[in-house]
Order: sequence, then structure tokens, then C-alpha cells
Amino acid sequence: MKRADQQLFAFAFAFIFAAALFTPIFGDVAAHAAGVQLAQTVDFSPLANNAITAAITVLTIAAGVVSKFAVSFLASKTRLTDSTFEKLMADRVNDILMRAIDHADMWMKAQVADPQSSIREVRIDNMFIRIAVEYALRSMPDLIKYFGLTQQRIEDMIKARLNSFTDTPTVNSGIVPTAA
Repeated sequence: MKRADQQLFAFAFAFIFAAALFTPIFGDVAAHAAGVQLAQTVDFSPLANNAITAAITVLTIAAGVVSKFAVSFLASKTRLTDSTFEKLMADRVNDILMRAIDHADMWMKAQVADPQSSIREVRIDNMFIRIAVEYALRSMPDLIKYFGLTQQRIEDMIKARLNSFTDTPTVNSGIVPTAA
């Protein structure tokens, strides 16, 4: 909130407070003026009742305004900035791509262990990458839409992460040793 807006808000609040507090008081003073002149004593109980009612009304409004500012302040301190949100989303994509590579590796190793399978070794080839890409496509459809990723881009991202997974340059994709 800008400073000019704060000053305007403070003036409006003060005006409402004054109107709520003093209108009933001055109205009752004029009404009781005739009784004061005749009776030599002044009964302030109607004034006190009006003042208490006005004070309760003003305090209730003030508590509502303060709570609104407190909630908006806390929300502004806990809200994610756009750059923080983007980083969290990118980290999530990276995690899913690494799990996709792990999934493809486990699937290939299971095929090597199966005597009925024609696969005899884990190879980083089109089949391995296709399995990883399919896993990634199934695992993050919302993130794919958010970042505008294509299947080719996901494939390139998986290939870029394969180097750290295999300790083999992806250009020379070859046989990955399996644990016996």
C-alpha cells in the first residue's frame, strides 16, 4: 500500500471513528439540556451507554482491519516468488528424468536376467532411451505442458543426463557393465 493510500485510509478511519463516537453523545446532550437546567443534577448514564456502544463498534472495526493487514502480511512473507517456483518445477523435472533413466536401467537388467528374453546385455541405445522417455511422459504430463516440452526435447534431456549415469559419453553409447 502506498503512503498516500495509507494516509487516506487513516483519515477515513479517523472520520468514521469521530462520527460514530460523537454523534450519539452530542445528540443526547441537546436532548437532555432542558432536564439539566431544571434538575440541578446531570444523569450521564445515557451518554455512557452510547459511548460504550460506539467504542465497541469502533474496536470491532479496528480489529477486523488489523486482522486483514496481518493476514495479508503473513501471506506476502510465505508466498513463493516466480523464480523460486520455476526452480522447484525444474528440480522436479530433473528428478523425474533421473528416475526415468533408473526405470529404463532396471527394466533392461530384468530383461537380461530373464532367460526367455532376447536381450543379453544392457545397451544404451534407442530402446533404452525410448523406455526412459515413455516413463517421463507418463510421470509428468503437467510439467510437460507447463514448460512446453516436446518428446524430442525430453529425449535430449535424458541423453544429457546419461553421461553421469553411465560414466560413458553418450556419443559412444556402448555396453554398460551389469552387476552379476
